[in-house]
Amino acid sequence: MTSAPLQDMLRTGGRMRDFIVISIGLGLGFCFAMMMANSIPDEWETLVVGALAVLAAFVTVREMQKTDKAQNRRHEETVRQMIASEERQQNRHEQLVGLSLRADRLKVLRAHTPRVENIRILMGDDAARRAVVTDGLRQIEEAKDLASAERARALQEMLSANYQSWKQVVRLSELNEVRPLFDAFMNRSWQDVTDADEHFRNALGKVAGLLDIAAVKEAIDNIPAASDAYSEAVKRAGVLADALDQLAAQYR
Repeated sequence: MTSAPLQDMLRTGGRMRDFIVISIGLGLGFCFAMMMANSIPDEWETLVVGALAVLAAFVTVREMQKTDKAQNRRHEETVRQMIASEERQQNRHEQLVGLSLRADRLKVLRAHTPRVENIRILMGDDAARRAVVTDGLRQIEEAKDLASAERARALQEMLSANYQSWKQVVRLSELNEVRPLFDAFMNRSWQDVTDADEHFRNALGKVAGLLDIAAVKEAIDNIPAASDAYSEAVKRAGVLADALDQLAAQYR
C-alpha cells in the first residue's frame, strides 16, 4: 500500500500539474482566439476570445481527468495484485506452518502414547518388586549355599525380566525423533533416564555370574545395587513421563 507521505506528495503534484495544464490550455485558447480576432467584429471580440479560452480549458481539463482516471485504475489494479500476492504468500505460509505442526503433533503423540501410561505402571509396580527382592535376599541369608544359589538365580531372572520390560516401555532410542521439540528441562530429564538405563545395565551385569558357584556370593552382594538402580531408572522415567504429558498437552 502507498504510504501517507507519498500519497500527500502525489496529491500536491497532481494539483500543480492541474494548474500548469489549465494555464497552458487557457494560453492556447487565448492565442487561438487572438488569431481569430481579425475576422470578428470589434464589439464581439472580447466575448469570443473569452468563450474560446473557456472551451479550450474545458477540453484540456476533461482530457486531464480521463488521464487521471486511467492512472487511478492502473494504480488500484497494481494495489489489488499486490494484496492478492501477499494473501497467497500468507496462505502458503499458514499451510506450511499447519503441516509442520501436524507432523510435530504426530511425533509427540507417538512419544507420549502408550509410553507414559506404561512408565506409570512400572512405577506403581516397583514397591511390590522391591519387596520381593528384599524377601528373597532375606531367604538367601537364612538358607544353605545350594538353596542360596537357586534363590539368587531367581532374583537375577526377575531383574533381567524387569530390564526387558523397561526397554520395551521406555524405548529411549525412539525418543530421538521428538527430542528437537524438547525444552532444556526435558532434555535434562531424557539424559537422566539415559544415564539411569546405563547404570542399571552395568549393575545387572554384576549379578550375571550365577552359573559359577564361586561367583554366587559376589553376585548376591550385587543384587541390592541392581534393584536400586532399576528403581532409580523408573523414578527418573516418571519425571520424563510428566514432561511428556505437558508437551503432549501443547499439541492437542
